[in-house]
Amino acid sequence: MTTPIPARPRIVVGVDGSDSSRDALRWALKYAHGYDFQVEAVTAWNCPVFFSAHAVPSADEAIARSNAERLLATAVADATRDDASAHISTRVIRGAPDEVLLAVAHGASTLVVGHRSRKSLTHSILSGPSVSRRCTRKADCRVVVVRESTP
Repeated sequence: MTTPIPARPRIVVGVDGSDSSRDALRWALKYAHGYDFQVEAVTAWNCPVFFSAHAVPSADEAIARSNAERLLATAVADATRDDASAHISTRVIRGAPDEVLLAVAHGASTLVVGHRSRKSLTHSILSGPSVSRRCTRKADCRVVVVRESTP
């Protein structure tokens, strides 16, 4: 009887195309490499959906998902350009970013998110707490917040 090989611990990283999320992905890959963790890069997308009489998703939904897939593929290609041995998988999921990341990170070792430091006070008041703040408050795993690097 053979013993199953346990899965590598996972690091989930949120990627939204911002500089801070790209920095978060690079950080996660470096950290994972040192511990042989699996990195799961996740992009959440959402848009208003309009259904026809036959309940077929509108073109806007297909375009939004396609854009999210392209954004994630580009970020991963950039981050892994110098490391062909990176253990990384990708997921594009429809939903609110914080809810998607929290669900995917359930049972993970670490959740890594970027933090945009340039958000204005007005934007903060109108949009509520940031994704990084909501994740640090609600995640059931360790959360690392990577700030935008300064030029």
